[in-house]
Amino acid sequence: MNRPPVPVVLFAFANNRVDPGCYLRNLPEEQRRVRVAMTTAEKSGLCEIVERSDATVDEVFDVFLDARYRDRVAIFHFSGHAGSGKLWFESPDGASQIVHAKGLARFLGEQGGLALVFLNGCSTQGQVQALLDAGIPVVIATSQAIRDSVATELSARFYQALAAGVPLGSAFADATSAVQAALTGDLPKGTYADSHPHPPGVGQESWPWDLKTAPGAEEDFRRWSLPGVAQDLLFGLPSLPAMDLPRSPFKHLAPFAREDAPVFFGRGREIRKLYEEVTRPDGDPVVLLFGPTGAGKSSLLRAGLLPRLEATHEVHYLPRDRALGLAGTLARALGDEDAGAAWRRREETAGKPLTVILDQAEEAWTRPLAPGGEVEGFAAVLRTLFAVRETRPKGRLVLGFRKEWLAEVLQLLDAEKLPRAFQALIEVNHLDRDAIEEAVRGPASSERLRGQYGLEVDPELPALIAGDLIEQRAATIAPILQILLTQMWTAAKAGQPASPRFTLDLYESLKRRGLLLDDFLDQKLRELRGRPETVDSGLVLDLLFFHTTPLGTAETRSAAEVAERYRHIPEIPKLVKQCQDLYLLAEGGQEGEAKESHDSTTRLAHDTLAPLVRRRFESSDLPGQRAQRILQQRAEEWTGGRTGETLGEHDLARVEEGKDGMRARTPDEERLVAASQRRVAESRIQVERRRRQRRLLQLAAVVAVALILGAASLSLWQWQQARAAEERARDRAYAALGNNLEEDHQTEAALVALEVRQPDSTPTAESLLHKALSDSVQITTLTGHTAAVQAASFSPDGTRVVTASYDQTARIWNAATGQPIATLTGDAEGVAAASSTEGGSRVIPT
Repeated sequence: MNRPPVPVVLFAFANNRVDPGCYLRNLPEEQRRVRVAMTTAEKSGLCEIVERSDATVDEVFDVFLDARYRDRVAIFHFSGHAGSGKLWFESPDGASQIVHAKGLARFLGEQGGLALVFLNGCSTQGQVQALLDAGIPVVIATSQAIRDSVATELSARFYQALAAGVPLGSAFADATSAVQAALTGDLPKGTYADSHPHPPGVGQESWPWDLKTAPGAEEDFRRWSLPGVAQDLLFGLPSLPAMDLPRSPFKHLAPFAREDAPVFFGRGREIRKLYEEVTRPDGDPVVLLFGPTGAGKSSLLRAGLLPRLEATHEVHYLPRDRALGLAGTLARALGDEDAGAAWRRREETAGKPLTVILDQAEEAWTRPLAPGGEVEGFAAVLRTLFAVRETRPKGRLVLGFRKEWLAEVLQLLDAEKLPRAFQALIEVNHLDRDAIEEAVRGPASSERLRGQYGLEVDPELPALIAGDLIEQRAATIAPILQILLTQMWTAAKAGQPASPRFTLDLYESLKRRGLLLDDFLDQKLRELRGRPETVDSGLVLDLLFFHTTPLGTAETRSAAEVAERYRHIPEIPKLVKQCQDLYLLAEGGQEGEAKESHDSTTRLAHDTLAPLVRRRFESSDLPGQRAQRILQQRAEEWTGGRTGETLGEHDLARVEEGKDGMRARTPDEERLVAASQRRVAESRIQVERRRRQRRLLQLAAVVAVALILGAASLSLWQWQQARAAEERARDRAYAALGNNLEEDHQTEAALVALEVRQPDSTPTAESLLHKALSDSVQITTLTGHTAAVQAASFSPDGTRVVTASYDQTARIWNAATGQPIATLTGDAEGVAAASSTEGGSRVIPT
């Protein structure tokens, strides 16, 4: 992104070269000193200087209307003769030319970007209101006639401070103090030493110069500065102390520390505001720095403010120690329970102000040592330190905390009647577009950094990244940006170790993986699948959850705490180390925390991971989380040695399945599981008993059925035997009949023998049949039917045969000759019945 055009400072110096009595001898000297003072700022790119010596009003108007300077003039300075309603510019011939103040005010009010009008002439106060009404934010004017030499000195000192990056209001105050310090005795403050008729001098009772601001613009424009306008927000602040550059210019999820100050970018505005408030002579004793989680408050304090204060202040950065509370943390740093006396003693010994930064102050409310006790104790310390103005330390107390607790902190200050000005409230918001671009471009922005890291950045890339992050409306831009830049740095170094380059293609390839913290968490969990049992069981999620607080922030855990919670899993130290390698956990708590032992500690790599981890844990359906939810549902009934309802077999199976994916079970939970196991075992025994009973009943039923079937089979056999006997009796009867017919009626005897169903059942029937078949048989052909014969029957005497056919006729034949005797007609069944009746002996199917 191209830097915007720098502001223009327009100087107009008007004298009277015709009338020797009106000539201002010090005006050329003022012009020279102002030019010298502002040259430094101009060379640093903070502004552009435009001078008009012997200025005519047309020359001034021409500058404002010049296309090169249009809406860029930020300061208009006039030095020369003036009055309450007029300014004296020069005319083309060198004499004075009057310009009326109201018309000039209207013209100046129409110029965009104009922040200050400085009228360094006599009695210009009468013009102030017209300028303010026209929309000029800040006006410096005089209430009476001023001494030429004093006006020169004030002007030079003011621009000297302004060129050094001092805010406008402070630059005016510094110049005023410097000039007043040089005046001795009763030297008239408001009169010229040189006689001059324009205008006559008036009272000398007060300092003639004054700075006036438009309503509503007081704070903004008193703090207006050239670096702020030129976007070099750190210009004029103390340089960083000499230090080595860190190995990597990016921090992933780790906070920036003091040693990372040279690569901490994107927070120039906040650093300047914080520094100015901490060092302001008349500032509040307590400065409040607050913002949302993930905005980078701690990094701002440690890498932005702390190293810049070291040259002029003794500085202590103190995260709240959860074992000591706010008051205890402060007392430990000062080495004395009497904080006020210890603070002042430290300042006297060091010979410079002591600034103490107490970070994470909201934990006094979210995780107090005792309900109400910690806040009350800290209030007493504040009272001791700052209640009496005359005994206050010279330094400041900076409280860093989450924005949600601003009301509680303000209530604490108000209860102790401590001063609380608006400017002492410094809010840190998420990175905006310009800050993101600066952070991307930063490690390649100076010769020293390029020499260390060799990094090049495609010109279009910073704006592209900023646009993507802003468009996604990410609530945690700073950590997301650091994750992205660290990944890009690692990939770029792998490809070209000596000259890594951030390219559009590299960014797009990483962008496809996702830019948000949820994507980062997904990616890291996937990378842990080298040990799938730890991920798929829910153990990793439980471990990360253990490093959070119910308020959605990161929690520090000692190795002993972790080992105790997962005492049933010997591999837990190895898993902790893997999470550290993947930037999910970080080693140790915040620096400065008291340690009860030499035990190592771990915490989430960043506070912003905590709500994501908690949300995943609470919605997880992995075995470990299922088991823990089941146990928690019954935990209350079993606490304190009590007993309650046991787990069902299905729930018990889930609990056993999730054992290696959750924390170790509590003694009460172990009792619940043991009781549930006994109950389930007893239930299984009962089920097995019922199963055996069912089997016995089933066996009895099978036996009963077998007996029934046996009895039925026996009955069937007996029936079959009776039928067989009946058949044998019948066969014997036919055999006897056939034997009687054998002599006279051989054919009939043969036919009767054929009626025997089982010839071998009686010797008579068998021999009769053999004999009938061995004797010659009379064969007669009956011709006449046109269809198949259905039945035939002999008359009792064997002389006639009746046949029935499908041609719906029955015919009576002479058995010996085959000649037809009679023909009967009708349906097939009727004919068959008739033939049977007619024959009277036996129907034989064809």
